[in-house]
Amino acid sequence: MKLPIFAVVGVRLVRVLETGDGGMSVEVWDPKSGEFVRDRSYLEKVTFTNNDTDFVSQEKFEEMVAAARERRAKRLAEDTEKK
Repeated sequence: MKLPIFAVVGVRLVRVLETGDGGMSVEVWDPKSGEFVRDRSYLEKVTFTNNDTDFVSQEKFEEMVAAARERRAKRLAEDTEKK
């Protein structure tokens, strides 16, 4: 399998990266923490063809992550204002 892989699975941003020891790390964007978390359950979704997975370029993926971070920051700011 050629790495890295950048994909959107449903509404989740997923990346599969090569680790320093030649392995792989499957990471999924967590909107609550605003970080990527390891989640190997998505490996099958990005390695087998299914209708719920869209593969994107690294550039497009990074744009999508930046947009997700902006939405999260805006949501947090709005929640703070309400308190």
